[in-house]
Amino acid sequence: MTSLERVAIFHPGEMGSALGRLLAHRGVEIVCSVEERSKQTQQRAREAGFILANNFAAAVHGSDLVISLVPPSDAVALARRFAATLEGWAGRRPIYLDANSVSPMTAQEVGRIVSAAGARCVDGSLHGRAQYLGMRDRCILFLSGDDARWLASALDDVVDARVCGEHVGAASSLKMSLGAFSKGLVALFVEIVSAWGTVNAPSEFVGALAGFYPETVETLARLVPSYPQHATRRLQEIEEVGRWFGELGNVSLMAQATHGILERLAHGFPERETGLSFEGVITALLARGVCREDGAATSQ
Repeated sequence: MTSLERVAIFHPGEMGSALGRLLAHRGVEIVCSVEERSKQTQQRAREAGFILANNFAAAVHGSDLVISLVPPSDAVALARRFAATLEGWAGRRPIYLDANSVSPMTAQEVGRIVSAAGARCVDGSLHGRAQYLGMRDRCILFLSGDDARWLASALDDVVDARVCGEHVGAASSLKMSLGAFSKGLVALFVEIVSAWGTVNAPSEFVGALAGFYPETVETLARLVPSYPQHATRRLQEIEEVGRWFGELGNVSLMAQATHGILERLAHGFPERETGLSFEGVITALLARGVCREDGAATSQ
């Protein structure tokens, strides 16, 4: 890790904190600016041992790499803020890694903003859960752009980093495709188990499904428990997928249907609940009538 000495992360949420800790263990100085973030984010940054800069510009200046990990709706605004901090700055400009779940078109807009400020942009997409970051094949950082190979090499002993294209937008295309598939799978399962569970024990359906498609149920058991905590963010991500399909001139029927289910999940789990098991989430969504037309809970 001699190529990276100081990395700024905006913002150290669950994934950002996990990535920062891995980098810090390799001797990289991790800095962030969290004065405008939630108390939870501020506490997470302190517990991870990150350096808390006085302000956004102080975190950017002097860093080798700036990593953007924010909700999709904030990606462009953060890029503009980054570009503004470089106006009149005579020091070295850091590489900007946009690692957000955004459409390729949004990633390209970020790239234009960063390039206009005299910095270089790498398109990145993280696929997998934060707890698996650093494990080969479990959580992968896909990279694309002119500096993607250099960055993949610099991060090689920290995360499973793979180059998937030479232009900004390629990594985001892959993220959109993988994300659409995983979210669509969860949405389909939620709709079906909700219908079955209206009059039957949900475990009977899950057991039958596991008998025919064991690996699918293993995947669902890994994905579903994260939704009560991240339903709103997943909703924003599927909106990006729909936007991408539309910009390509393709239909987005599955994305629209998935959006409808995730919207119900976001309403059904408004408090970012954590710690629920696969079975616990199923029980909760049935009890709360997440997929009921009238929103009424079932008698199960």
